[in-house]
Amino acid sequence: MPTWFCSRAWFSHVGPFDEGGRLIPLSCSPDLMRCVRKEHSVPRPRHQVGGLVKAECSALGGVPEDLLFFYEHLRKGGGVVRVDQSLLLYRYHPGAATHSVLEYAAWPGMREVLPPTRTTIWTHRVRFLEERALPHWATFTIWNAGRQGRRLYRSLTAESRRKVVAFCDVDQNKIKKGFYCYEESQERPKPRVPVLHFRAARPPFVICVKLDLTGGAFEDNLRSLHLQEGRDFLHFS
Repeated sequence: MPTWFCSRAWFSHVGPFDEGGRLIPLSCSPDLMRCVRKEHSVPRPRHQVGGLVKAECSALGGVPEDLLFFYEHLRKGGGVVRVDQSLLLYRYHPGAATHSVLEYAAWPGMREVLPPTRTTIWTHRVRFLEERALPHWATFTIWNAGRQGRRLYRSLTAESRRKVVAFCDVDQNKIKKGFYCYEESQERPKPRVPVLHFRAARPPFVICVKLDLTGGAFEDNLRSLHLQEGRDFLHFS
């Protein structure tokens, strides 16, 4: 996780980290824990709280406490100042708690035992985007007609999806197809979103392209449009 430096008073104002695990009734915990241990090779529950078993974070999914703290910090008017020099070195190890924060809320075969109540990092990020950025835009373009761009589109609420006027890309195969059809939609006719070359698209953009993966080509393309981050585009990669 990032290292946040802030005063104790501000930390108390924003609120403490959410470090909660998932609580499971004892009546169902033996089957559940056998299932979890068998499928995911995780240890036994560490401690009991009243009539509940609090599982190891690695067993049942962690909480993205740093991300949630940061979002609450921004909601309460906080800002960010970047320090470029390395002030702290973290060591990687396979048992780090960061690996317990999963993309999915429940594992296959566990939905009958434990409902998927944990919200994923992806969902937190999408909802914050819809809360803080999209209300200020009447329309926007998703930069990336590939998997991540389409995933973002499908994750948006119906109201936010209606603001998407196009996808843009550099992949000629996607551009030649001309559109993306949202097949899972209940609307009739199903929404079809144009796929354009990035130079033919209009801002603002929500960019779903990771940086430093194209040898600088994407970054050069973005700079060539002379846009202002925060006003004309946001990174969501």
